[in-house]
Amino acid sequence: MTLVLEIEKPQHLTWPVTARRPVDGGRSESHEISVTYELIADDELEQLLKVPAAQRDRAIACRVVRDWSGVADADGNPLPWSAPVRDWVLGHAVWLRRALVLGFFAALAGEGPEKN
Repeated sequence: MTLVLEIEKPQHLTWPVTARRPVDGGRSESHEISVTYELIADDELEQLLKVPAAQRDRAIACRVVRDWSGVADADGNPLPWSAPVRDWVLGHAVWLRRALVLGFFAALAGEGPEKN
């Protein structure tokens, strides 16, 4: 099979991500979602990695997450990725924000989600 590179086209990749939501009793629930990431240039990623640690995950997720599936609202309706959802996740759901960032790096390395 020939490797095809579309050099001038923005690169996107949809990748499986395991999000572990903390629940009472010191346990967590695992949720499998699919996340579409924009693959950015190395120099841009290097700049994001220089962001102070307290804001780094927010900066990376804000820049690279473009869409997701497998996420629903409280009524069970699909919850599309949007600016308000992004802002809430990045500001309130540390466990999900971290999963999105770890999923991005797993995608870059070609690694699938961890299995329990």
